[in-house]
This record gives sequence, structure tokens and C-alpha cells, in this order.
Amino acid sequence: MNLDRASLSTPWLLVSLLALFFCDSGQAQENAVQLAKATYAEVNDAVRAVKPESRHAEDDNGYPLDAKVWKINETIRKLETVISEDHGSQTTEFYYTKEGGLVFSFQVTTTERVDTGKVVNRREERFYFEGGALVRWLDADKQPVSPDEEEFAAQQASLTGLEAEGLALFAGDEQAMTEGKLIKEGSTIGTFAGIEQGDYFYLRLKTSGNEEESYMILQSEGLLDQIASEPDRYVGKKLKVHWQEKVIHIPEAGGSQQMTICVQVELL
Repeated sequence: MNLDRASLSTPWLLVSLLALFFCDSGQAQENAVQLAKATYAEVNDAVRAVKPESRHAEDDNGYPLDAKVWKINETIRKLETVISEDHGSQTTEFYYTKEGGLVFSFQVTTTERVDTGKVVNRREERFYFEGGALVRWLDADKQPVSPDEEEFAAQQASLTGLEAEGLALFAGDEQAMTEGKLIKEGSTIGTFAGIEQGDYFYLRLKTSGNEEESYMILQSEGLLDQIASEPDRYVGKKLKVHWQEKVIHIPEAGGSQQMTICVQVELL
């Protein structure tokens, strides 16, 4: 599953590479925001002349789910899902690049009076993605939610799950079956065995039976950032790794691949 890994013979070289990699995280996040804004404007302008495809179903909780996709040159550029409940609704829009990669999601949650249907509360949130991972979340007050917060990983799982559920209604579309799809998620407990570098960085974890697993790192915040910056300090420490299996676009591999991504870590 890992891509062309190269072993690093000296600790200082690993630290230098990691420092360079993670110092760029702020710039990478800003680049993701700028790409999302440009894609949002470009797509909304382009889809004005496009008739959307619509589907209707029920979500996992039994509430009505309506989904629409807008395609340009046979590629889904926008997905909209609407979940209706007795006391309100949640509308989520997903925006994609020309290559089909998810870069932005805009979600509006309303609370309505049951008797009149009048909206009494409206909440808007914005989500920015890079490489299939959530990198920035602006809450209803347009304030960033720290990736260190436990709800950050939960929100990413919720969004990617909703996206996959909506795209699945348009079965037969290659992009709907692959790009950005959340396959499964979970957590694994083991001892930290180090960081390995190839085209990307990987967290190595030894599990029971002395077996080793690795998890791709797409973003690092909080404890994960500390571990990646000073790996020798944490070798042998017991960790709980929260992970997701997703199909993501990997330019170095020449296309999309199913990868196991490290979302969050806990020190036990």
C-alpha cells in the first residue's frame, strides 16, 4: 500500500525533512483555502447552464435525503445533499476541481418551528479539504476549529460519510465510486515504531504479535505534530491511532489509490 519508500540512514536527516515538511503546513492550508475559493466561484458560475441530476432516498437515520449533482465534461463538480427533519433541515454542498478532487464544503443547518415552518435559527459552516483530508473548519462565527479538538476528526468522518452516501445514489459514475470515498474507519492500539518517508510520511505502529502497520500522514496537528517532529522521543510509547481508509488521488502514483490515513493519535 505504501509508495516507493526510501530508508533514512541518519536521524538528523529525518528531523530536517520533517521540519521542512511541517513548516510548510501553514502555507499548504492557505493554498487549500485559495484553491477552494477559486473552485467555488468557478463552479457556481459554470453550473448555471447545467441541468442537475437528482436522486431521492433516506439517510441512515430514516430521514428524507435529496441529492443533486452537476457535471461538466462528465466530471462531478458539485454535489448537494439535503436532509429534512421535523424541526429543520441540513443542506451540504461539496465542490470539486476539474480533476474531481474535493476541495470545499459549505453546510447550512436550519431549525424551524414545527407548526409554521418558520426558520428560527440558521447556522453556516465552511470546510476546506486537501488530498481528501479536512484541513480547515470555520464554525458558524467564522472562527477556525482547532484540529486538536476531538470533534474535528468526527466532523471529517461525518462529512466524508455524507459525501459518499450522496454520491452512491448516482451509482455507475466512476468518480462516485472512487475519489474521496470513505471505505471504513477505526482505531488501533500499539507502540510507536517511528516515522518512515517516501513520497509521503507514514507513522509506523507495532501491534500485538509484533506485527507492524503504517498510516499515511496527510496533515499533522497537536500530538501528531509533536511525534512527527521528535520521533525518537516517542519510540516505544503506547499510542492509539485513529485512522480512515479512503480512496484519494495521489499524483505520484499516477491516479487514485485506497490508503489508510492517520487522522488523530492519543498517547496512552
